Amino acid sequence: MFAALEVTTRLVRTGQYYRLRLECLGFMNELIAGHAHREIHVVLDNLNTRKPKKDRWLKKHPHVHFHFRPAYSSC
Repeated sequence: MFAALEVTTRLVRTGQYYRLRLECLGFMNELIAGHAHREIHVVLDNLNTRKPKKDRWLKKHPHVHFHFRPAYSSC
C-alpha cells in the first residue's frame, strides 16, 4: 500500500498493489508529474525493493528525497 500526503492541500493519494518495485515507481511518477520542480520528501520502509542498487530514478529526479525508517521500527 502506498499513500502520499500533500501538506498544503491535505490531499491524500493512495494505491494498493500486488507487485512492489514497478508499482512503486509508477506511483512516484504519478505523484511528481503534477509537481515537476517542487521538493518532494518520501518516507519509506526498509524493504529491499524500495532501495535501488543504482539510483537511476533518483538521479533523474534530484528534487525527490528518500528517507528510510529505522530498521525494525514499528511505525
